[in-house]
Formats: sequence, structure tokens, C-alpha cells
Amino acid sequence: MYLIRLTLWQALRKTAEENNWPTGWDWLPALAFLTCGRVLFWDSMLALIDTGFSLVIYCLFMWLFFTGRRQRWGWFFAGAYALTAIGFLLKGLPAIVFLGLSMGSWFIWQRQWRRVFSAAHLVGSLFFIVPMAAYYWAYSQYNGLDQVFSTLFNESAKRTPMQYGIGDTVLHFFSFPFEFLFHFLPWTLLAVYLLRKKGWQFLRQNDFIFWNALVVGINIVPYWLSVEVYPRYLLMLVPAVYTVLFYLHYQHRGQRIHTAVNKVFGLLCLLAIGAGLAPLFWEPLKAIPHFYLKTALLTAGLAALGILGWRMQKARLFYFVAIMLLVRLGYDLFLIPER
Repeated sequence: MYLIRLTLWQALRKTAEENNWPTGWDWLPALAFLTCGRVLFWDSMLALIDTGFSLVIYCLFMWLFFTGRRQRWGWFFAGAYALTAIGFLLKGLPAIVFLGLSMGSWFIWQRQWRRVFSAAHLVGSLFFIVPMAAYYWAYSQYNGLDQVFSTLFNESAKRTPMQYGIGDTVLHFFSFPFEFLFHFLPWTLLAVYLLRKKGWQFLRQNDFIFWNALVVGINIVPYWLSVEVYPRYLLMLVPAVYTVLFYLHYQHRGQRIHTAVNKVFGLLCLLAIGAGLAPLFWEPLKAIPHFYLKTALLTAGLAALGILGWRMQKARLFYFVAIMLLVRLGYDLFLIPER
């Protein structure tokens, strides 16, 4: 999780410097990734292979952008295929799907289709072919390859309409956007900016932001059409989503919608104070050592941050990040021992 945050911050830091964005803007999407509900209270406590896979795929997105815009095609293909090889060893075919959709999107957007037939592409593909050939050759020395590839394809087909039917697929198609917004709250509240036509226009004004929107838009399609999708499968897209949303928040400063969104987060800062008092109403928690001292300290910390977050509008989102981290600390102090 921290490596994903660090990678996101590095990508945003460079872009923020080039575009003279406000100090601290590059930190917010990275901190939001760590403090969204799904990561903070669930995936951060599990040793999931999806987390490492998400880091690799997010690095692939960023690699394509930063090497592609410099037209360093040798590095572009070599790095992309090397990252895909790592991703394939972690989770199989999804890595190839991410590569194909993302690289294809880049070529269409930049009108660089001729690069598909270049020598650099041929050489770069060896960074995938050679490791895969070596791995499966070594594997074949101890196990047969009869079931390997059929298993890879069968696992990928399990979540498609072929497995669940049209009814479940249609239901998932309409519910998926709302499920995504729910799992990655509270920061997906910023998606309200996408309801404005001007919000979409802002995306075209910056290549880096548009690229983030593009990779989300194209790579989310397989999951949108697949019935059995767990939030952890989408972690590689979340940093790109937050990058777009915080950019839109910044671009709308001074407008009424920006003021309204800021007030919502201000109210959340104040409401979070109640989280410190919540243990008092759960009788089994009172058996925890130093229960009242821990409750008092947690409540005092949330109250201080909540009041500061309400009063200091320009830094409100940073205070809200701190509040989320303190709420997680309270979760560790009270709920984990109880479980």
C-alpha cells in the first residue's frame, strides 16, 4: 500500500512542478488512496497478492505516459513488457489485458499506431517472452503444462456472462458504478464534479490528467462487464481516479460547487468527533485495558482535528486525512482486540 502511495506521489510531484499546481496537491491523491474506506479498514490488513499486482499495473500506466511523451520508444516497450511479465507471474491474463488496452489507448490518443510495427516493439516484447519462456520451461521440468493454459483461461472466464447469464450481468452493469463509489468513499464524493459538463472539459486541458481518465475509462470496462468483481481487483485504478477527482476539485476553486464540497468535508470533520465516543456505547469494549483513557485520548484528538478542519478551509482535506488515520487508530485500539 505504501509503495503504491509513494509511486503515485512521485508521478504527481513531477506533474505538479511542471504545471505550477499548489503546494501539497501532489500529496492529496496519494494520501486519499491510503485513507479511503476500503484500504484503511480492510485491504491494508490483508496480505493480498492483488496489492502487489496493483502496484505493478499502476507503474505500467505511469511508465507508458512518461516514456511515451518523451518518445523514448525503446524504454517505452521494454519497460511495459517487463512490468507485464511481472504482473503475469502474479495474476496471469489480466496483466496482458491491461497492457493491451492501455498501450492501444496510448497509440490511438497520440496517433502513433506505426510504433506497433517498429523494431523497438519487437525487441521490447522480448522482455515479456523471454522471462515467460524461461519460467514455463523451468516449470515443465517438474510439472506438466497440460492444465496450465486451460486453467488460465477458465479462471478468466468465470466472471463473464458465460458463467452468470444475462440477468446478473445486466444487474451488475447498472449497480457497478455505485458500488465503486461506495467502496472507495469518502474521497469518491468528489465525483460530483463529473456531473458538470465543465468538469469533463477540464480533463482535456492537461495531458497527464486526461491519461489518468483514459486508463480508468478503458480498463474498467472488463470489470464493468464481469459479474463477480471484488473491490481489491480495482485497486490499480483508484490512484488514477483520485488524481482526476482532486484535479477537478482544484480547478473548480472559487465556484459554488467547490464551496459546497468543502463544506461537506467540513461537516465530516465535525461528525468524526462522534467516532471517539462510539466505544462508550458498546459494552463488550469496556473490558479492554485502559478503556476510558484510550477513549478520552481518541475523542480529544478527533475533536482537535475536527475543529481545526472546520476552521481552516484551505487545509481542510489534509486535516480530514489525519482524522481518517486517527479513526483507524481507534479501530486498532478497540475493534481488533474485541475480534
